[in-house]
Amino acid sequence: MKMKIRLLVCFCAICLFNIAIYSQTEDTPNPNTPKPSIDQTRVKQLLDKAQQAILRGDDLGADKYLGQAVDIAYKAWDLGDATTSESIFRQILKLKSDYPKALFGLAELYRRINPSWAIEYYTRYLRVNPGDPAAYFGRGTCYLMRNAYSLAVQDLKYLVDRLQPNHIQGLTNLALALRGQAVEQNYDPDSFKQAVDYMRRAVESAKQQTDKPEIKELISSLLYRFGRMQFEYQQILAKANPEQANFNDAINSLEQSIAQAKKILKEKPDDAQIVNQIILSLDALTEVYNEMIRINPKDTQAYDKLVKLTVRKSYALAMQLKLTGLGYLRKGVQANDKDPELRFMLSRQYAQMGMIKDAIQQIEQAIKLAPNTEKYKQFKRMLIASTQPSTKPAKK
Repeated sequence: MKMKIRLLVCFCAICLFNIAIYSQTEDTPNPNTPKPSIDQTRVKQLLDKAQQAILRGDDLGADKYLGQAVDIAYKAWDLGDATTSESIFRQILKLKSDYPKALFGLAELYRRINPSWAIEYYTRYLRVNPGDPAAYFGRGTCYLMRNAYSLAVQDLKYLVDRLQPNHIQGLTNLALALRGQAVEQNYDPDSFKQAVDYMRRAVESAKQQTDKPEIKELISSLLYRFGRMQFEYQQILAKANPEQANFNDAINSLEQSIAQAKKILKEKPDDAQIVNQIILSLDALTEVYNEMIRINPKDTQAYDKLVKLTVRKSYALAMQLKLTGLGYLRKGVQANDKDPELRFMLSRQYAQMGMIKDAIQQIEQAIKLAPNTEKYKQFKRMLIASTQPSTKPAKK
């Protein structure tokens, strides 16, 4: 029972991060954003012309007008007006129930708000346009979101084994679906091993696409998921035979996740998500070493690693607190952009985080607002001096 509880906790953590994998690259409209109006008159004109073309038997003409209406539906979605987008897609399908672009558009829209409805429209779309990788990914992901693991495995396996072998999101979600299936089968080690193998493929595929900035930033979280999944797999093996367990691969993956996150942090020192990723990986490492001690209480190296992890996490938590403070000051400056003292405080916060360019920009704004304040000028001189190369005194 204790083993199942521990694995369930790990699974919950992975599932939470799974939400990120199929939302990271998607632009979900902000409900608070004002909705620019869509030209409904133009939509009606296009649909009327499409209907007339259908009555004439002019399929090409109908598709032309329906395609333009689809473009407007996507524009409505991009502007944050999901209701109008849905309405246009549905009006199109009333005229032509198997129009592929509208079926796919409605499926993609529902994937964000109602996976059950999305599955219906992906299925209808695949009947008229079989073999589209995006549809298999979308439907498989929706099955995963509904915990329909076997169905998710079918779609996602077809995607990555036959259509797009290097589909990173597809490989990741397939690994998670297989992991869910393994849990349903009382933590079947064979299914779990498959999950680990597909997660490995996701990591390898991402490492081959580091020329894309969004993929480069994704690698750390993929390595984290991979490390956790390897850890769980070894826990399952240890349950049958403690001597079988080898946590080295899990440790390596988690350490790589931290190293990759630190590289990104050098480029984006104010990225709170990256800092959170480091903390999560450190927490996962703590779990691994605690499990090693549970299996072998005489493992002195594991105790040493746990002590060092507490120090490493303290640094990460300190960075997290600095970012929290930075967020408060940014909001303060945004609300009171004529307040020189807030600018000065924000400049100091940037400087503490090594963001000297941003610090200089803020202190210059403070000086413009209060040109006679000496401490602002002195702080600017100090910042500029910190950017200058140091010179060693000549040897006598």
